Amino acid sequence: MVILEIKKFDGITYSCFDKKNNKIYNMIFEFYFMNAPIVGDKISLSENLLDEKYEGYCQPYAFKPAKNSEYSEKEKVDFAMLENKNGRTLLRRIYG
Repeated sequence: MVILEIKKFDGITYSCFDKKNNKIYNMIFEFYFMNAPIVGDKISLSENLLDEKYEGYCQPYAFKPAKNSEYSEKEKVDFAMLENKNGRTLLRRIYG
């Protein structure tokens, strides 16, 4: 998992900073059934989703809240974690 801190949001693209690798990623995320994250929030996701060579790489990435019981190690690439002042929220990638 890569931890990205949201540094900027222009209404479409989130500029996210990976402190560990000192790298900025410009990502398009969509969030359903929840409030969208804001500057300062952190999102942890599979590093595969940042790799343009990964077969599942396709922006925008859409997420919705998930219950902990839904998490599957087999499908871990489809899960992310949002951290903000309200706590942590498990997210599941949605398609379509």
